[in-house]
Amino acid sequence: MVHFRLQLFFLSLVFLASCKEDQEFWESEIGMPVFSAVARTLTNGSCEAYEVTIPFSADQSQSLHGYPIVSGPRTIDSTDQKALQLILQSRDTYLENTVPHDCAFQPGVAFRFTEKSVVDILLCFKCAELRYYLNGEIIWQTYFKPEELEGLVKKIFPKP
Repeated sequence: MVHFRLQLFFLSLVFLASCKEDQEFWESEIGMPVFSAVARTLTNGSCEAYEVTIPFSADQSQSLHGYPIVSGPRTIDSTDQKALQLILQSRDTYLENTVPHDCAFQPGVAFRFTEKSVVDILLCFKCAELRYYLNGEIIWQTYFKPEELEGLVKKIFPKP
């Protein structure tokens, strides 16, 4: 019984620590500018979507962060921009403190937000990993719940 209580206590501490880290990111010097830049851009700037692929499988003359562009840019209409904004700003989208998948990051889709800053978001649906870039520098990577983003991406890039 004592052993079970110690395990429960330890798990509670881990849970509280992970919540604190998540909250700290959202309120940090990195987190707030990224999300406010995305929010501002969705309201005031432009938003484009690209299909990208892994570096060694296509022409690299046009690429985003070393990942060749397969198609795009596609301008995102206001309805899809609002849907994307809600997804990206929802904490429920992100899976913080997740055990990493045994997968190399292979993004298939990128979103570029341009206003005063350039925010790029690259998505790998194979391992559900997402990377944020601000003005060309990677500033955050995390895992995400792919369902809502997959639906939006399928709408933007319909397959025949």
